[in-house]
Amino acid sequence: MLAVAIRSDQAEPSPAPSLIHAVAAEFGRLDILVNNLSIAVQGVRVGDPKANADGLDRQWHINVLGVVAATVCFLAGPNAGYIIGGILDIAGGYQI
Repeated sequence: MLAVAIRSDQAEPSPAPSLIHAVAAEFGRLDILVNNLSIAVQGVRVGDPKANADGLDRQWHINVLGVVAATVCFLAGPNAGYIIGGILDIAGGYQI
């Protein structure tokens, strides 16, 4: 097998270690981390009373905290110190 897709909720940083370890268990090591996620809350400016505070909080958790958690776990995970590839962050922008 050359690739595997594992679904993980990036809105919470806590699943990141199990995600990284699941991939390492499948392949024996990790060569590259691809963070392909992002959402965008649309509609009003930040600070507007009509702003969707819950949506903005979810956006922060997914777009920032989820990426940071996965990256930290990748760098400190099962193959720390001998990473062959690198880290690729892709921000698409799924509108909510």
